[in-house]
Amino acid sequence: MRGFLGSLLVVIAAVVSAIPADARPYALGARADDSFVVADRGRDRGRPDRLLPLEVILGNIARQIPGHHLDVDGPFERGGRWIYRIKWLTPDGRVLIIFADAQTGQILETRGGR
Repeated sequence: MRGFLGSLLVVIAAVVSAIPADARPYALGARADDSFVVADRGRDRGRPDRLLPLEVILGNIARQIPGHHLDVDGPFERGGRWIYRIKWLTPDGRVLIIFADAQTGQILETRGGR
């Protein structure tokens, strides 16, 4: 049995070491303040280290505007801020486009809804 487990560990180590270091573009680490750290591996240079989790931002929007998200784009930089573009469906069937700050969760702009 020991020979089998030892061989299995060697195989697992070989497989893991064969995966390129940049195969995962971001390594995430949870923080106590509900933010997470993005380890930049060459992509999105200039992106801030601390962004709020999308779930926190969506919860913030739901507390202010009834409904739920249909789609999310981002985060991307616009006007010196990192933002999410969120397509939001209200209970009465209106579709809103909401721009939210990815670092603070603040709603920056709401479009549509007619």
